[in-house]
Amino acid sequence: MIKCEITDTLISELQRLTDSEIHFASWVQTIWSLIRSKTATNNQDEEIKESFQRMKSFLLDVQNPHYGLLVACRLFFFKLRRNIDIEIPGQYDGLGIPDPSRHIKITYFDSKVLVLRSLRKPKRIVIIETDGKEYPFLVKKYNGYSNLMKTAPRDDIIKHLRTLHSKLNINLLKTALYKLAASPEAHLAIRNEFIKNLAAINICGYLIELVTATWKII
Repeated sequence: MIKCEITDTLISELQRLTDSEIHFASWVQTIWSLIRSKTATNNQDEEIKESFQRMKSFLLDVQNPHYGLLVACRLFFFKLRRNIDIEIPGQYDGLGIPDPSRHIKITYFDSKVLVLRSLRKPKRIVIIETDGKEYPFLVKKYNGYSNLMKTAPRDDIIKHLRTLHSKLNINLLKTALYKLAASPEAHLAIRNEFIKNLAAINICGYLIELVTATWKII
């Protein structure tokens, strides 16, 4: 995702829709640590007040026009659309030279968000594009190796990766090539392409022998 003010606002709005309890718990822990501090200073009091004001505007301000909606992102797009054009994902197929002038651009976000009831609470958002169509997207958190590397020691990470590597089949590539060469679809494709060739029947067997010989050489 492009790192800019628009994407930061989008992430902030999506977090507020479902992660309010997490933000509140984090705020309580911060305030509690400041209160339990043995040395109280004026800066500490100001920090507590600022923290409460941020939490209030983020979670408790029901009169906020952006509360529970993606209206903030729509306003940003209306203001910055003249200078910034963001394309919709999935328009590069890798088969030819891309032409960005013909690509579909994002016009604005629909203000309504559907939160699905699953473990990570994914959000279904709708983006309206320059062609006038609505494109639904599913926004979901990913807790992969990035979080693992932040919290786990280096030895545990190496041990985990070695465990995954040991579970892989050594002959995985060889087996996949065997199945590909001997599959009915491959045989039918060869027959349709070389129907007039008398050697078409033995091509699948030749591919298997060729793969075996190549594998032994490697």
